[in-house]
Amino acid sequence: MKLPKFPWKMSSFLLVLFLLLEPEFIAIAVLLDGIGLEFFVLLLEVQAMAVCGYYFQTYLKPIVKPIYKLIQKLDPYFFIPTKSAIVQYPIVFVHAIPGFIMFSIGMLFVKFDSLSV
Repeated sequence: MKLPKFPWKMSSFLLVLFLLLEPEFIAIAVLLDGIGLEFFVLLLEVQAMAVCGYYFQTYLKPIVKPIYKLIQKLDPYFFIPTKSAIVQYPIVFVHAIPGFIMFSIGMLFVKFDSLSV
């Protein structure tokens, strides 16, 4: 399927017009032309990960850490396995689900009678 050339020409024309009307964006266009779009997106991704990491460490982790400690006290089988442990033993991931192992062990002692109604 061949796309018509008109939308591409029109979008290119509008981009050039936008860059002419806003001269401070010409530096970004030159940067994109020099380093390539893929590398520019990679730089944006690294910057976003750094900002997200900062906000996680500063704001989210102090809220989540006491909840994690509380779940560890209530469920002795709860822990968050490392990536290498999950790669080596994928079933160990069920320990990261709070209460799953306790529920599974409890279900071993429950007798289900499928014939009684």
